[in-house]
Amino acid sequence: MSSVLEPSAFRRRQAILHQVHNSLSFIRRSSIGNATQITRSIRLLKESDNGNKSNTTSLHGKQSTSDPNAVQREEHSWNIRTIPPEEDPEFWTSSPSKRGATRLSYIAGAAPLFLLLWAFYLQVQCLLILNEDGWSLSREFIVPRILLCMETFKIALDLTDCVCRVRAAFSPIWRPRYRLEGDRIPRVDVIITCCNESIDIIQDTVLGALAVDYPQDSFRVILTDDGASFAVKDWVASLKKPNLHYTARVKQGAGGYKAGNLNHAVAFIKALPGRPADFIAGLDADMIPEKKWLRSVFPHLLLDPKMGVATPKQDFYNIPAGDALFQSNQVAWAVTDFARDSLSCAWNSGSGYILRRAALDDIGGFSLGSITEDVLSSMMMLSKGWKTAYLAEELQFGLIPSSYLGHIKQQTRWVSSIYLLSPSC
Repeated sequence: MSSVLEPSAFRRRQAILHQVHNSLSFIRRSSIGNATQITRSIRLLKESDNGNKSNTTSLHGKQSTSDPNAVQREEHSWNIRTIPPEEDPEFWTSSPSKRGATRLSYIAGAAPLFLLLWAFYLQVQCLLILNEDGWSLSREFIVPRILLCMETFKIALDLTDCVCRVRAAFSPIWRPRYRLEGDRIPRVDVIITCCNESIDIIQDTVLGALAVDYPQDSFRVILTDDGASFAVKDWVASLKKPNLHYTARVKQGAGGYKAGNLNHAVAFIKALPGRPADFIAGLDADMIPEKKWLRSVFPHLLLDPKMGVATPKQDFYNIPAGDALFQSNQVAWAVTDFARDSLSCAWNSGSGYILRRAALDDIGGFSLGSITEDVLSSMMMLSKGWKTAYLAEELQFGLIPSSYLGHIKQQTRWVSSIYLLSPSC
């Protein structure tokens, strides 16, 4: 049964159709299309068909409702530009050769599984021969059986990993680069976490965050200091920036480490003048953002209302010559994180991300059950139906450990925390 539109709804539908037609015509004439304008227009067209009962949405972006006590919600037509490959041919997802290398690495990474299967087959044959010789009840036979059970579990995990790699190789996701342009932009609260880092490192990050290409009245920078440094507090006060705020919590015990520090900052934002922003961005104390950082990450959340968090790769400016310890972590940024994103389970890497406040509220804030609260929070968002995204752009530059002992501690913390994620969930 076809629905009958009211005259005003009919005129609005005609205006939306006209807007879609103009958008498509613009794309035919230009090599750079405004994908957001089309997305916005089509969504409005669907709303005009499905919802004429209690509210209407105008092309100017304000939603009105018949209930005078209801809170009016602002909708915006974002101006988002797609960056063509020729602007940066070395960008990883724009280079055909690098795309091919990434896909090949997925398949190559699965190749050693065949050797493991062959070794597993030999182990089983040996145990069957021993069993025929009457050793099945001997004490020496118990240990090999236990080891075989453990090996069977490992093979099952390796097979799962192999299937995921092959799937990522044949259905990869190469996210395009976007730029949010103009002054019609969302508000965001930028949280910088620190704890006893050198004050010059903190200063570089704070000044970098304040210098991003974003209107000053549309973002606030909150420096949350678990070290409660008087020097850092006095320096922040000396800047006299209206959109820069300092806070330090009173810790009781471990207090969740970085997760507790982040939750404190989220609560601190609610006490600031003005309502909290709908989006929260995070930076580590040593991660200096590029000027285009916010305008590069935001489009991925604005184009998909179910996107809970989008996180870019991390780059470093103090990598030693030769990088003997592979501290640049390029294998993860160029291979592993692409695979996770292709499988719709990208991780929040902990710095440079922008997340939706509604998604964070949905999981009850940052979990205190793991020292890798970034990974755990993104996994919990996925379990609640939100989406996550990995961006391969160079949007932040930080520091790697300057000593071998510091490198070992960092790797140990990362690896051990991953194994503890399951009981934390």
